[in-house]
Amino acid sequence: MDAILPYLLWAVVILIGVSLVAVALFGIRGIAYGKANMFTIASFLLPIVLFGSLLLVQGDWIEAGGTTALIMFVVAGFGLLFTGARGAFT
Repeated sequence: MDAILPYLLWAVVILIGVSLVAVALFGIRGIAYGKANMFTIASFLLPIVLFGSLLLVQGDWIEAGGTTALIMFVVAGFGLLFTGARGAFT
């Protein structure tokens, strides 16, 4: 089992990379055809920009990834809270 683990990890990394490239290509296609909402594009780019800036500040990609995940959890929580509160008062 130990011999196959590195290959499985690389397979997961490659699948994630292919998925990100596909999302980026379809996003560019949507922008070109005018079907993309700017809020959707901004919400997709936010973690990438956040991770890049934290990577420059912290210098370690593991710490930058963890901090990005933590900040995005908080942003998602506030988003859920505010959309639920908006639905309760309207």
